[in-house]
Amino acid sequence: MSSTIYDDVFKTLISGPDLIILTFLNEVFQTDYNGSETIIRSDKEYIIPSYENESEKRLSDSSFSIEKDGRRRHYHIECQSYHDRSILYRMYQYDTQIALQNSFYEGDQLHVTFPDSGILYLKNRNRNKKDRWIIIETKQGKITHPIRTIDIADYDIDRIIEKQLYLLMPFYLFRFDSQISKIEKDPESIRNIGKDYSRLIRFLNEQLDQEAISHYTYDIIASMMRSIVEAYAKRYNRLRREVRKIMGGNIIQFPGWKEYHEGIQHGRAVGIQQGIQQGKTETLEMLVKEGKLTEKEAEEYLSKGRPSGNKNA
Repeated sequence: MSSTIYDDVFKTLISGPDLIILTFLNEVFQTDYNGSETIIRSDKEYIIPSYENESEKRLSDSSFSIEKDGRRRHYHIECQSYHDRSILYRMYQYDTQIALQNSFYEGDQLHVTFPDSGILYLKNRNRNKKDRWIIIETKQGKITHPIRTIDIADYDIDRIIEKQLYLLMPFYLFRFDSQISKIEKDPESIRNIGKDYSRLIRFLNEQLDQEAISHYTYDIIASMMRSIVEAYAKRYNRLRREVRKIMGGNIIQFPGWKEYHEGIQHGRAVGIQQGIQQGKTETLEMLVKEGKLTEKEAEEYLSKGRPSGNKNA
């Protein structure tokens, strides 16, 4: 099955800076991650037969583990536009594979631990906010496997900022999905959404100025926000123009974010701050050599941590 721009944005965010996923997990699973944890991202793709068509294969959106205080906890998150019955079927298939991958033997016993699983809904118009459950029946009784759910429509601008839900920011426009056609015809509603985007950009700038987030984090979030607006609002010209005006053309998309991330991961593995800086510097030098960044832009990333033109966004 081919992916959509929304799938790509979600996977980019999940694969990006740790802070983006940690604040999201704190909200969904009531954890207390603070950034000191180690995220182990799996490079394994879980491929399962489609619920609708056995010959069709599906890939899981994301699975990863978090290590804290010597203990490792596994997670599996999917991003869905709408709720459909097949999602629980797929969640069970994915979770079983994840559990088996992380299983171990103790004597003649096989130990499997299912991941903490959740679904982010973008267009859950049925407004069924209940968590989902998978019931596994055995001779010894029933085992319940909860699937936590989060609906973007439940998160207004204040809640997103208060809880620092960076992962939800690019998808903010979906909050208005059920009213989007009416909003397109109402100038006042369009201006209000524009004000919300102004607050999001201002909040990101404040977090950057306070060094609560890195420029890398800022750049990924802002770039993904713009990507979603362009894709989702392509049929709503007035709304798209308003948000474009707020976002502006000044947000520089960092073309080497993946390589940059690998440089940071290398630095962490070495365990020294110099390793992080070296990974960043080497990546920027490579991008300049390949013509993807100018020397001036590279120097700005290193010295200021943010391209000019965004300070008052």
